[in-house]
Amino acid sequence: VCSSDLWLVPNFNQPHEKLFPFILPIADLDHGLHHCMLETVLGYDEVLWYTYEKQVRALAKLFSRRDVVNRFVKFQILDHPDIPAAAKESLASMFDKLCPSFVKHRWKYSFEVLHWLSSRQGFFKYLQPNILKSDHDSDMTRDECDAFKQLLSDDMQSARFWAMAHSELVLHTWGFEVSEWLHACPCHSKVERKKMKPPCVWNGRRLIEVSGGKMSAFHTNLLSLRLESNSSASKSISDLREKDSETASKIAIGFATAKQKVALRFKQATSYLETYPWNLVNVLSFLCAPSDVNCFKTSKAFASSLVQQYDAGLLRNMGQFSRFLDSANSLGQSMREWSSSDSPIMNAELYQELLGYGTALLCMQRLDAKHHLVAQRMSD
Repeated sequence: VCSSDLWLVPNFNQPHEKLFPFILPIADLDHGLHHCMLETVLGYDEVLWYTYEKQVRALAKLFSRRDVVNRFVKFQILDHPDIPAAAKESLASMFDKLCPSFVKHRWKYSFEVLHWLSSRQGFFKYLQPNILKSDHDSDMTRDECDAFKQLLSDDMQSARFWAMAHSELVLHTWGFEVSEWLHACPCHSKVERKKMKPPCVWNGRRLIEVSGGKMSAFHTNLLSLRLESNSSASKSISDLREKDSETASKIAIGFATAKQKVALRFKQATSYLETYPWNLVNVLSFLCAPSDVNCFKTSKAFASSLVQQYDAGLLRNMGQFSRFLDSANSLGQSMREWSSSDSPIMNAELYQELLGYGTALLCMQRLDAKHHLVAQRMSD
């Protein structure tokens, strides 16, 4: 797995350029997704984004501190005369967990902050400037403090903030679902995975599904996102439109632009995985869909299409990977037999070779903890 920012599809026909001729390089998809999600900032109006980001940082800094949260809960929930006594404890419990930290260049932190804030949006109408210990909170910059005060004192600013926050959350939720899927396994449901200890050894090993078009499915899902289809985003845009129709339109256009930018970057980062030789492992698609009665037929049809393309001269010059389709090679012979027979039993050599590639980790995150061990061993 490669983790560099700039990654080029290798030339498989130049074996002398590769230290490991049988390797199938994969760019780190976590890293790629990180760069995709950072594209959202480029979609929105610069001034709108600048103010919004300062307000997010200010809220995250405030509500990541236990003393501030406790003070807010006491005065705005437990001591609030308009909140029924029976509901106070359950409402207060929503603040048992502090707001996550906001890190500008780490989009997952941004998602976690937006998710925390949006699920507690109804409480923020009770926020007062006196929640700050002084005129300038020590944890905030002057700009963040001023933007925060505007958020509390100006209904227009509040409406703009929540419209931006919910629009961004729609995109970030998509990104989080992609990341969560990448780190999961193809064997167990989400509920089953939560109960598993230790976790499944197949976690993060989803190249078989990815090679079969899963990233294209995520790309299609991204392009289908609409603010109107999300109740919170739709309401926040509608509320803002009543106060400031021009800004509401800017945010809606910004969302559409940001979505297109993320989609383009995502396609650039993942489309190669559905091409040869990465898609070779899609021949093992029956492993990920054993309940599908047509799973073997699908696998054999795909293998047959690869063979036909190879024989037509379309998949040549692939170095060591030609052995999977060349009729002069035992692996190629086995692939051809698999594609044309009715037997559900694949040749053991072919199966083991494909499975070796199919178990690749798609994200470096699972290897980061071991990097220092490798460095130590290499320095000895």
